[in-house]
Amino acid sequence: MMQRTVGMYIANRIKDEILKPPPEAEEERYEEESYEDPLDGEPITNEDGVVLGVAQRLQGVALYVVGSRGANANTELERAMNDSEAEVIVHREGRTITALVYVPSASARVPSSGTAGFRADEV
Repeated sequence: MMQRTVGMYIANRIKDEILKPPPEAEEERYEEESYEDPLDGEPITNEDGVVLGVAQRLQGVALYVVGSRGANANTELERAMNDSEAEVIVHREGRTITALVYVPSASARVPSSGTAGFRADEV
């Protein structure tokens, strides 16, 4: 009897976590941040005019690129996106994607000018 009670409790907790509606504060924040985006909802075509799909803007997703200190972030992002060996790290909170981190491969990185990098776990 005890095992069944514990099992039902765990099942109900999992169900509550998966099926619970998002907090109202989060919904309000997205409504405040929303603005007219000309690409959101627009069909995207390739060079032959074939529709690839519809563009969807993701609210609240941060975009990061790893580069040397003082480097131009736009240039580093373009370099990482054109690098076939680049790594894309996806950060999630639950089932929601909150951030994308583009990390170019070592061969695509521009040599730094005297700056040294370190990993967070080396601090």
